[in-house]
Amino acid sequence: MVFALGTRLQDFITGSWTVFAPETRFVSLNTARFDAVKHRALAIVGDVREGLADIDDGLGNWRANPEWLAQGQADMAKWNALVDQHQAPDNALSAN
Repeated sequence: MVFALGTRLQDFITGSWTVFAPETRFVSLNTARFDAVKHRALAIVGDVREGLADIDDGLGNWRANPEWLAQGQADMAKWNALVDQHQAPDNALSAN
C-alpha cells in the first residue's frame, strides 16, 4: 500500500511505474480530484494536513506493529546511505 500525499503521480515520481509491483495499491490524498483518482487509487479529495488529521482521528488507538516501524527505519537508513554514496563527490573527471 502506498499513500500518495499531494502528488500527481507523474512518470518522474513513479519511475514510469518501474519502481512499483503491478499489484501495488494506492491511497491518494490530493486537493485536485483529477490527481487523486489517478492509477485507480483510493481517492481522498482534500487538504493533506486536514486529511491526515482526519485519518489519524479515525485510527483511534490503533498502532502499527513496532517491528514494521523498525524495518521501515532500517530500510530508510539503507536508502539514505545508497543515495549519499551516489551523490558523494569523487573528484573524477568526466569522460565527456
